[in-house]
Amino acid sequence: GASASENPGAAGEGTTAGVAEQSGASASENPGAAGEGTTAGAAEKSGASEKENAGAAEEKDVYDMSVEELEIAARKGDPVACELLGSMYYSGGEVDQNYGKARQYLEKSEQNGSRSAKVYKMLGDIYYYGKDVDASDSEAGKYYKMAIDMGVANTEVLANYGMILYRDDDFEESARYFAMAAESGGDPTDMYNAGLAYYNANDTENAVKWLEKAIDSGFSRPQDAKRMIDSVK
Repeated sequence: GASASENPGAAGEGTTAGVAEQSGASASENPGAAGEGTTAGAAEKSGASEKENAGAAEEKDVYDMSVEELEIAARKGDPVACELLGSMYYSGGEVDQNYGKARQYLEKSEQNGSRSAKVYKMLGDIYYYGKDVDASDSEAGKYYKMAIDMGVANTEVLANYGMILYRDDDFEESARYFAMAAESGGDPTDMYNAGLAYYNANDTENAVKWLEKAIDSGFSRPQDAKRMIDSVK
């Protein structure tokens, strides 16, 4: 089985046939972040409680709130306000980028009932890449799997989750997610990683298929892929 290296983007060489590589998707692109500012979408307006405010016709729409108003709502545990603030601190823009604050707000959103795939994706990235926190495959994997289960088919999420499984020596499942990432994004590195994982899962037919696809698609280390192909033919 492969042993995990200190580099979160590569599986250790160990006794496997090769080293899985981090695919080209960059977390800096923030594919999981909600839109900038506080106007990411529209929400229904809820009527103000007569008990709380008999004179108010309706409460202010959370998506129309200023940063200061969102912070007040977040302190009261509003999961949408927490998600918006977390996304803002993750991306930067209206506030200075701060992954520590992003993680705190996003985790509070999840703890207060949010079932947002964006929240799970951003938390997965924070723990996978170690953004102002110690990198953790277990935490990243938990959130990535939650995002995937909610229908997220983002290439980066699939590839990163595949890498987490690979580092845990779950080669069969790892190969499945690398293959999904390759089919989604067409990255030859994901194709190679799928082939490598299938190779270590002793599925030679799928290993050869994906390794050949990687070579044909311009993988940067074709000699490594050819070596594995030759060893099973």
